[in-house]
Amino acid sequence: MLRLIVLAFGAIQLILTARLAIDFGVLPSTGAIADFVIPASEALAAPIQALADAIGFDLGGVAGTGFDPAILAALVGWSAIEGLALMIFSRSAGR
Repeated sequence: MLRLIVLAFGAIQLILTARLAIDFGVLPSTGAIADFVIPASEALAAPIQALADAIGFDLGGVAGTGFDPAILAALVGWSAIEGLALMIFSRSAGR
């Protein structure tokens, strides 16, 4: 079970990291990879963006930079959720 959790969250983190690489110009913003990564990362960042909007925090980027802070916040948020999930499931597996 723990391996499945690590694999699932690893895929999420890979997509979000690839989006950051696209935003910083390391990966091309056109092509098959970008066509998959951009919508997938937007979907993964949507809960974080909604939470930020609900508490009145602006995750809007600086105009012209191409960097989306919501993607970085999503990467941190999903990593924290992974840590919690691993902690919970490792404790239940030890019993």
